[in-house]
Amino acid sequence: MASVAILVNGLPGSGKTTVSATLAGVLGCPLLAVDPVQEALADLAGPMIAPQAVRRIAVDAVWAMAGEVEAGVVVDAGWRPDDDLDGVRAGVEQAGSPRVLEVWCEVAPELALARSAARVEGGGRHPVHGTADELAAGWADRVEGAGPLGAWPVVRVDTSGEVDVDSLVMEISAHFV
Repeated sequence: MASVAILVNGLPGSGKTTVSATLAGVLGCPLLAVDPVQEALADLAGPMIAPQAVRRIAVDAVWAMAGEVEAGVVVDAGWRPDDDLDGVRAGVEQAGSPRVLEVWCEVAPELALARSAARVEGGGRHPVHGTADELAAGWADRVEGAGPLGAWPVVRVDTSGEVDVDSLVMEISAHFV
């Protein structure tokens, strides 16, 4: 079971993937990201399973994998407090109730939308996540419910530009000593 879980959270396009991959590399622990699992499952299932169901299955798989990790783990996903807190709590319990810290990737919603739209339009985003039009149509709702889960200590990191990884790691470490 995982002893520590660092949850990297934020809007789509907020820099979660960059932050989580960097943290996992620096800390020497596995990165368990929901998006790649969801994408692989969508490729296997095709259109036979709705994207929302594929995401739920991917989230369950990530928490099951976290439960098999003996040290720390970085978990990357976009969660919303009103929609996902109970599920994340259940996932943390499934992973063996590790000590948890949340990293919130803070960025202006307009910049996050521009980054996300560029990925979709440039072909760098899997179709399971929807089209650019779907992204834009649902953006206001997505932003309205955005924020840290808040059930654990939260470290906020400005991801509008380059992240000071050393400072971020030191701030995270201070929560575990």
